[in-house]
Amino acid sequence: MWSQYADQISSNAGYAAALASIDPALPRYMLDTARDEASHASFLTAYLQLLGQPAGALDAFRTLPGPNGSARLTNLSALTIDTSWFFKYRSNLNPDVTPIPEAPGTLVNRPTIPQAGTPSSDLLTIVEAALLHVSLTEQMEGSTYLALSAKITSAEVLGNLGAIMPVEMMHYTAFQSSVARLLITMPGGPLSLLDLSARPDIARSILPAPAIVDPRLPAVSAVRPRMIPAAGAVALVQAMTRSNIFAGQPPAFFTLMTTTAQAADAAVRACSA
Repeated sequence: MWSQYADQISSNAGYAAALASIDPALPRYMLDTARDEASHASFLTAYLQLLGQPAGALDAFRTLPGPNGSARLTNLSALTIDTSWFFKYRSNLNPDVTPIPEAPGTLVNRPTIPQAGTPSSDLLTIVEAALLHVSLTEQMEGSTYLALSAKITSAEVLGNLGAIMPVEMMHYTAFQSSVARLLITMPGGPLSLLDLSARPDIARSILPAPAIVDPRLPAVSAVRPRMIPAAGAVALVQAMTRSNIFAGQPPAFFTLMTTTAQAADAAVRACSA
């Protein structure tokens, strides 16, 4: 996914310019994030091998057509983008405690990179959707790292995963400065579907607002959700699947992703027990 975004920024001047029209720093944010995510993938794969564990066998599924004839795992041509992440951090809601209703601004069937024959006039709409998509993925990643780290008993494993998790939230926060610019400079954009006119406190907010993470304690500004049901590996795979990012993959791919995620969540519960 991230390599596709980086390729577009590096090779498509119109795409990069459309991102910069929202926020001049946005192309840099996305390139830096692509670099970081590639480092996470190679680091975690090597760490699994160091521990004598099998790494994820996904190469056989790199068959989806991508830009310039490349083969990809992910499909960015028709995404469903859940925008409830906007409320997870800007309001006092915490999915671990109170279910967050489906956001009215969910985008359906939206490309986040241009397809063959896409006119340049459509690029702004495409990059707006891309900004919302990367915000969603970074919010989910931070929560999943936290959920999987919370019960780890190995100091080394906890140190390695704990060193990555804050970077995911740095990515998310960087993109929120661009989201704030999108709200200010392009009020007719996709976030207008959220109807924020009655909630100026949420519309102006960027950093996490305090929320209840423990009913026995006062509200606190914190990463959420952080519990396995809402933030674990299975929840992440289900959310990514709903987004249509794996459209075109065979059933064997979804079976592998699901069983791997179930094993990860089960390992965390075993540590807890």
